[in-house]
Amino acid sequence: MVLLVFSTLLAQAQTDKPGCKEVEPAYMNRMPGFYLNNCEFSEYKDIEFFYHGLDGNSVRVRKAGEYRRLIYSKDKKETRKVSGDQICLNYANAITKIKREIII
Repeated sequence: MVLLVFSTLLAQAQTDKPGCKEVEPAYMNRMPGFYLNNCEFSEYKDIEFFYHGLDGNSVRVRKAGEYRRLIYSKDKKETRKVSGDQICLNYANAITKIKREIII
């Protein structure tokens, strides 16, 4: 099982944090104009997280397995506006491409 946690922030730096490129899965199609601001990797981690289901109710999920946390930031020189929906769709397409389940 692979659990990926993604965040997007607006920040000043413009290059990937050293060591983070190796944590980013090859199947991820990074949004143009974004870089890896921070990352975390563990071969095994037990984590609980929450999300809002399609019905609007909060869902609590506990998963364990390989863990990657990738924090992308938008390059300050990138002028293109990108919505949160575009970013989520980009991630969903990458996960679907490798035939994994999307839970949120």
